[in-house]
Amino acid sequence: MNTMNSVLKYKELALYGGSFDPLHKAHLAIIDQTLELLPFAKLIVLPAYQNPFKKPCFLDAKTRFKELERALKGMPRVLLSDFEIKQERAVPTIESVIFFQKLYRPKTLYLVIGADCLRHLSSWTNATELLKRVELVVFERIGYEEIQFKGHYHPLKGIDAPISSSAIRASLGV
Repeated sequence: MNTMNSVLKYKELALYGGSFDPLHKAHLAIIDQTLELLPFAKLIVLPAYQNPFKKPCFLDAKTRFKELERALKGMPRVLLSDFEIKQERAVPTIESVIFFQKLYRPKTLYLVIGADCLRHLSSWTNATELLKRVELVVFERIGYEEIQFKGHYHPLKGIDAPISSSAIRASLGV
């Protein structure tokens, strides 16, 4: 894992954001398989301070960031960013996309999301503008196999970790 460096420019870049509340093996499988299956140079992992579509996080932002830092150590194609955490508010994806486009000026910017997010993408802040700025990479989620989406995306199949942070929190009674 590398730290952020605004001097560098990347031809292809991907953003993978989320609450990571808590971080689990499916998140890591998505990172590994994204790096393996797609041709971009760098993947930015972007933990949210607060997801605008979810309840407040179970784990605080600092703890979630440190968990990611430990888990991503030794992954040279991964950049861990605290951009959204530093905002101390829910940050719309379009805002993060614009920030990283200005910072790194990639030719192509991919946005890695789950099939569950694809279902309600039209409700995201400035969704039309977002879709003009990124190429979507969509990983499969159990129960979201038949999503109707009028647009192009790169499917990421074979994530063999049928687990979710929501299920983990539910098992803890949170």
